[in-house]
Amino acid sequence: MRVLWMVLLLLVGCNEGADSLGIGPPPAGGQLGQSNVYPECGALHQACLVNGLDSPLARGASLGLGIEFRDLGNAGPPTTLDPVDPTVLDVSGAVITGRSPGVSGIFIREPNEHIVDFIHIWVADATQLRIIRHNSQGLAIGAVRSEATIVVEDEILLSMEAFSGTQPLLGVFETTWSIEVLEGDDPITIVEDIVFGWFRLLARSPGKVRLTADALGQQKVIELEVLP
Repeated sequence: MRVLWMVLLLLVGCNEGADSLGIGPPPAGGQLGQSNVYPECGALHQACLVNGLDSPLARGASLGLGIEFRDLGNAGPPTTLDPVDPTVLDVSGAVITGRSPGVSGIFIREPNEHIVDFIHIWVADATQLRIIRHNSQGLAIGAVRSEATIVVEDEILLSMEAFSGTQPLLGVFETTWSIEVLEGDDPITIVEDIVFGWFRLLARSPGKVRLTADALGQQKVIELEVLP
Protein backbone atom coordinates (compact mmCIF):
# COMPACT_ATOMS: atom_id res chain seq x y z
CA MET A 1 0.00 0.00 0.00
CA ARG A 2 2.84 2.41 0.76
CA VAL A 3 4.39 1.88 -2.69
CA LEU A 4 0.98 2.31 -4.36
CA TRP A 5 0.45 5.58 -2.46
CA MET A 6 3.83 6.86 -3.58
CA VAL A 7 3.11 5.94 -7.21
CA LEU A 8 -0.17 7.87 -7.09
CA LEU A 9 1.62 10.83 -5.57
CA LEU A 10 4.14 10.82 -8.39
CA LEU A 11 1.43 10.68 -11.05
CA VAL A 12 -0.44 13.59 -9.51
CA GLY A 13 2.79 15.59 -9.21
CA CYS A 14 3.62 15.01 -12.87
CA ASN A 15 0.19 16.24 -13.94
CA GLU A 16 0.60 19.44 -11.93
CA GLY A 17 3.93 20.40 -13.50
CA ALA A 18 6.72 18.18 -12.29
CA ASP A 19 10.25 19.36 -11.80
CA SER A 20 13.02 18.67 -14.27
CA LEU A 21 13.53 15.19 -12.81
CA GLY A 22 9.87 14.30 -13.32
CA ILE A 23 9.33 13.79 -9.59
CA GLY A 24 6.51 16.21 -8.81
CA PRO A 25 6.80 17.63 -5.28
CA PRO A 26 4.28 20.32 -4.25
CA PRO A 27 5.41 23.80 -5.40
CA ALA A 28 5.77 26.83 -3.14
CA GLY A 29 3.95 29.88 -4.41
CA GLY A 30 6.06 33.04 -4.58
CA GLN A 31 5.02 35.77 -2.15
CA LEU A 32 4.21 38.14 -5.03
CA GLY A 33 2.11 35.53 -6.80
CA GLN A 34 4.19 35.50 -9.98
CA SER A 35 5.81 32.07 -9.77
CA ASN A 36 5.80 28.57 -8.36
CA VAL A 37 9.08 27.29 -6.95
CA TYR A 38 9.61 23.59 -6.46
CA PRO A 39 12.49 21.45 -5.17
CA GLU A 40 14.30 18.97 -7.40
CA CYS A 41 14.03 16.01 -5.09
CA GLY A 42 16.68 13.61 -6.41
CA ALA A 43 16.21 10.67 -4.03
CA LEU A 44 12.47 10.28 -3.43
CA HIS A 45 12.28 11.34 0.20
CA GLN A 46 9.31 12.05 2.43
CA ALA A 47 10.37 15.62 3.14
CA CYS A 48 10.66 16.61 -0.50
CA LEU A 49 7.76 14.68 -2.05
CA VAL A 50 5.18 15.33 0.65
CA ASN A 51 6.16 18.67 2.17
CA GLY A 52 8.11 20.36 -0.63
CA LEU A 53 9.68 23.62 0.48
CA ASP A 54 7.59 23.64 3.68
CA SER A 55 10.31 21.40 5.17
CA PRO A 56 13.55 23.05 6.32
CA LEU A 57 16.80 22.54 4.44
CA ALA A 58 19.47 20.72 6.42
CA ARG A 59 22.56 22.77 7.22
CA GLY A 60 25.33 21.54 4.93
CA ALA A 61 22.86 20.03 2.43
CA SER A 62 22.11 21.31 -1.07
CA LEU A 63 18.90 21.48 -3.08
CA GLY A 64 18.16 22.41 -6.67
CA LEU A 65 15.19 24.71 -7.31
CA GLY A 66 12.95 24.92 -10.36
CA ILE A 67 10.91 28.03 -11.19
CA GLU A 68 7.67 28.02 -13.13
CA PHE A 69 6.02 31.34 -13.94
CA ARG A 70 2.27 31.26 -13.46
CA ASP A 71 1.40 33.41 -16.49
CA LEU A 72 4.19 32.35 -18.84
CA GLY A 73 4.80 28.74 -17.81
CA ASN A 74 8.37 27.55 -18.20
CA ALA A 75 8.99 30.17 -20.92
CA GLY A 76 9.42 32.99 -18.41
CA PRO A 77 12.36 35.39 -18.41
CA PRO A 78 15.88 34.25 -17.42
CA THR A 79 16.21 34.70 -13.69
CA THR A 80 18.81 34.65 -10.94
CA LEU A 81 18.36 33.70 -7.30
CA ASP A 82 19.64 36.09 -4.66
CA PRO A 83 19.64 35.17 -0.93
CA VAL A 84 18.56 37.90 1.47
CA ASP A 85 20.79 36.51 4.24
CA PRO A 86 23.89 34.81 2.78
CA THR A 87 24.93 33.69 6.28
CA VAL A 88 21.91 31.34 6.27
CA LEU A 89 21.78 30.33 2.60
CA ASP A 90 24.35 30.08 -0.17
CA VAL A 91 23.11 30.18 -3.76
CA SER A 92 24.99 28.91 -6.81
CA GLY A 93 22.92 29.09 -9.97
CA ALA A 94 19.70 27.28 -9.11
CA VAL A 95 21.19 25.31 -6.19
CA ILE A 96 20.82 26.45 -2.58
CA THR A 97 22.96 25.22 0.32
CA GLY A 98 22.18 25.60 4.02
CA ARG A 99 24.94 27.44 5.86
CA SER A 100 23.49 28.10 9.33
CA PRO A 101 20.18 27.61 11.16
CA GLY A 102 17.60 30.32 10.53
CA VAL A 103 15.39 31.66 7.78
CA SER A 104 16.26 33.64 4.68
CA GLY A 105 14.30 35.03 1.79
CA ILE A 106 15.37 34.34 -1.78
CA PHE A 107 14.75 37.03 -4.38
CA ILE A 108 13.94 35.87 -7.91
CA ARG A 109 15.38 38.55 -10.19
CA GLU A 110 15.07 39.31 -13.89
CA PRO A 111 18.20 40.17 -15.91
CA ASN A 112 17.51 43.88 -15.23
CA GLU A 113 17.73 43.08 -11.48
CA HIS A 114 14.02 43.73 -10.95
CA ILE A 115 12.52 41.40 -8.34
CA VAL A 116 9.91 39.14 -9.92
CA ASP A 117 9.04 37.20 -6.79
CA PHE A 118 10.50 35.84 -3.55
CA ILE A 119 10.18 32.88 -1.19
CA HIS A 120 11.44 31.99 2.29
CA ILE A 121 13.57 28.96 3.19
CA TRP A 122 14.27 27.66 6.67
CA VAL A 123 17.58 25.97 7.54
CA ALA A 124 17.91 23.57 10.50
CA ASP A 125 20.60 21.37 12.01
CA ALA A 126 20.27 17.63 11.54
CA THR A 127 19.97 15.70 14.80
CA GLN A 128 19.69 12.21 13.31
CA LEU A 129 20.15 10.25 10.10
CA ARG A 130 18.10 7.44 8.65
CA ILE A 131 19.18 4.99 5.97
CA ILE A 132 16.31 4.64 3.50
CA ARG A 133 15.81 1.67 1.19
CA HIS A 134 14.36 2.25 -2.29
CA ASN A 135 12.96 -0.10 -4.88
CA SER A 136 14.42 -0.38 -8.37
CA GLN A 137 12.29 2.56 -9.56
CA GLY A 138 13.65 4.77 -6.76
CA LEU A 139 10.50 4.82 -4.61
CA ALA A 140 11.18 4.84 -0.86
CA ILE A 141 10.21 1.59 0.83
CA GLY A 142 11.19 2.56 4.36
CA ALA A 143 13.99 3.04 6.86
CA VAL A 144 16.53 0.24 7.27
CA ARG A 145 16.44 -1.40 10.71
CA SER A 146 19.46 -1.25 13.02
CA GLU A 147 19.89 -5.01 12.52
CA ALA A 148 18.93 -6.64 9.24
CA THR A 149 19.54 -9.72 7.11
CA ILE A 150 20.13 -9.89 3.36
CA VAL A 151 21.29 -12.64 0.99
CA VAL A 152 24.25 -13.03 -1.34
CA GLU A 153 23.77 -11.25 -4.70
CA ASP A 154 21.27 -8.78 -3.27
CA GLU A 155 21.70 -5.31 -4.78
CA ILE A 156 19.99 -2.68 -2.63
CA LEU A 157 19.42 0.99 -3.48
CA LEU A 158 19.94 3.23 -0.44
CA SER A 159 19.88 6.89 0.41
CA MET A 160 20.39 9.00 3.51
CA GLU A 161 17.67 11.21 4.95
CA ALA A 162 18.35 13.81 7.63
CA PHE A 163 15.95 14.69 10.43
CA SER A 164 15.72 17.45 13.01
CA GLY A 165 13.98 15.65 15.83
CA THR A 166 11.05 13.98 14.09
CA GLN A 167 10.94 16.48 11.21
CA PRO A 168 12.46 15.32 7.89
CA LEU A 169 14.85 17.79 6.28
CA LEU A 170 15.44 18.68 2.66
CA GLY A 171 18.65 18.38 0.68
CA VAL A 172 21.31 16.02 -0.57
CA PHE A 173 24.70 15.83 1.09
CA GLU A 174 28.01 14.01 1.11
CA THR A 175 28.01 10.77 3.08
CA THR A 176 31.06 8.79 4.20
CA TRP A 177 30.58 5.05 4.68
CA SER A 178 32.76 2.75 6.72
CA ILE A 179 32.45 -1.03 6.85
CA GLU A 180 33.68 -3.09 9.82
CA VAL A 181 33.76 -6.79 8.95
CA LEU A 182 32.59 -8.88 11.91
CA GLU A 183 32.50 -12.24 10.11
CA GLY A 184 33.48 -13.39 6.65
CA ASP A 185 35.61 -11.98 3.86
CA ASP A 186 34.35 -8.58 2.61
CA PRO A 187 30.66 -9.56 2.64
CA ILE A 188 29.39 -6.27 1.19
CA THR A 189 30.46 -3.36 -0.98
CA ILE A 190 28.88 0.10 -1.19
CA VAL A 191 29.23 2.21 -4.32
CA GLU A 192 27.79 5.59 -5.24
CA ASP A 193 24.97 5.53 -7.75
CA ILE A 194 25.17 7.74 -10.85
CA VAL A 195 22.41 9.84 -9.23
CA PHE A 196 23.88 11.96 -6.43
CA GLY A 197 22.43 10.97 -3.07
CA TRP A 198 21.82 7.32 -3.90
CA PHE A 199 24.09 4.39 -3.04
CA ARG A 200 24.09 0.74 -4.08
CA LEU A 201 24.85 -1.95 -1.50
CA LEU A 202 26.09 -5.17 -3.07
CA ALA A 203 26.02 -8.41 -1.03
CA ARG A 204 29.06 -10.39 -2.19
CA SER A 205 29.57 -13.28 0.26
CA PRO A 206 28.23 -14.64 3.57
CA GLY A 207 29.22 -12.80 6.72
CA LYS A 208 28.38 -9.99 9.11
CA VAL A 209 29.32 -6.30 9.00
CA ARG A 210 28.83 -3.15 10.98
CA LEU A 211 27.99 -0.32 8.57
CA THR A 212 28.48 3.30 9.63
CA ALA A 213 27.30 6.37 7.72
CA ASP A 214 28.72 9.80 8.62
CA ALA A 215 27.08 12.98 7.35
CA LEU A 216 26.10 16.46 8.54
CA GLY A 217 27.87 15.92 11.86
CA GLN A 218 25.73 12.86 12.62
CA GLN A 219 26.28 9.12 12.50
CA LYS A 220 24.06 6.14 11.74
CA VAL A 221 25.17 2.57 12.51
CA ILE A 222 23.50 -0.65 11.40
CA GLU A 223 24.56 -4.31 11.48
CA LEU A 224 23.94 -6.53 8.47
CA GLU A 225 24.15 -10.29 8.15
CA VAL A 226 24.60 -11.71 4.65
CA LEU A 227 23.19 -15.20 4.22
CA PRO A 228 24.31 -17.67 1.52
